[in-house]
Amino acid sequence: MELTAEQINTQLHHQTGMLNRMFNRKEWVIMLQFDNRNPTVVINAHNGKLIQIIGATN
Repeated sequence: MELTAEQINTQLHHQTGMLNRMFNRKEWVIMLQFDNRNPTVVINAHNGKLIQIIGATN
């Protein structure tokens, strides 16, 4: 299964917390839409590490 550009939504946000805001740390929030599922993946924008997966993934 391939996703089209219309099914992928990305946003760049500040990470929560006082120290994260002070050091201007950001995270990518990637929302996917397929088969009536809407999983969201949150990735650290500075080092690429996975922070969180929300929703159905299978």
